Amino acid sequence: MKYGSKHGWFDKFEAAMNASEAGYVALYFDMRGYDFASGLFDFYIGNNGPDARYIMNDREVAEVVATDDVGNKVDEGLRYIRSVAKADPQVGMTREITSNWMLAFPSDNIDVVYGLAHFSVAVGSDTTVIKAGSRLIGVIEYAVYIYDYYNFDQSRHFDLGDPSYSFKTNVDSDMRQLEAAGWARSFRVSGDNSAYPKTWRGDL
Repeated sequence: MKYGSKHGWFDKFEAAMNASEAGYVALYFDMRGYDFASGLFDFYIGNNGPDARYIMNDREVAEVVATDDVGNKVDEGLRYIRSVAKADPQVGMTREITSNWMLAFPSDNIDVVYGLAHFSVAVGSDTTVIKAGSRLIGVIEYAVYIYDYYNFDQSRHFDLGDPSYSFKTNVDSDMRQLEAAGWARSFRVSGDNSAYPKTWRGDL
């Protein structure tokens, strides 16, 4: 639903009810210590402008990068960078090689799950190839980049066999209605650890 597309009297009444529910969602995150999810949710109900962007801080980036699936995506990105460097070594030159964006679905950190659910990850690098005899050695200084569009997009779902999923989709739908009524707004999220790059070194 488009931002502010539902502006009738009943939509405003429903939004007022859902705003109260949003308060309970925020309280739940705070009580559980889900600081990342709480910060993102507060930004959503803060109803910022259409070009607003949430820039993740270093702690949040580190929390996301530490998840198992992001770790897998980083490994995949490094494999791609190594393959490009090996195929066209350009020995002695440092060049930028960046992986494609990859979709991540971590499940081992609930704060990240509630905060972003699924999101995109890429690995950017400054890569140098050194020749040592017949060996090609890659020196890859790399950083992880994170991107997401924070929104609520699930429709209501009722399933007596899975009440937790039903509850989540109902809350999701209520939070989406806030945006349709113009009381909250989706936004872009980004972050990276380029200030603290890591280095991979080894045979290509």
